[in-house]
Amino acid sequence: WLLACARCFPTPPYWKTAREMLSNWRHHPPVIEQWSRVACALTSRLLRFTHGPSFPPFKVPDEDANLIPLEMDNDCVAQTWYRFLHMIGNPVDLSNPAIVSTTPKFQEQFLNSSGIPHEVVLHPCLKQLPQIFFRAMRGVSCLVD
Repeated sequence: WLLACARCFPTPPYWKTAREMLSNWRHHPPVIEQWSRVACALTSRLLRFTHGPSFPPFKVPDEDANLIPLEMDNDCVAQTWYRFLHMIGNPVDLSNPAIVSTTPKFQEQFLNSSGIPHEVVLHPCLKQLPQIFFRAMRGVSCLVD
């Protein structure tokens, strides 16, 4: 996705689709971990060119910094940063199984063969939401500290 942003910036419908796809997977810890890593790397690049060299650097691991293509220009970094921050929606929703389990794809996965939904909010993957919420908040706190 970041390479696409650098080479031919996606139009709003593509961003909307990406946001919808991510909302279908945000109950998986690796998705939030990657979102956090990319958000921090984008923030680091953004601060470098918006505040200049006198501003204290926002250090991220080299592995994370390398997620952002070098050819991505400053305007692209700024636009991608803003849109990427909004990709997971309201992070507070990650603490509420009733909200996370209402996505259409989540509901579709847990209909049994007779069409009667299981108790979706009791699904085992939703038990990870407190940890996922913590990881999302840790990522956000990294941006504001």
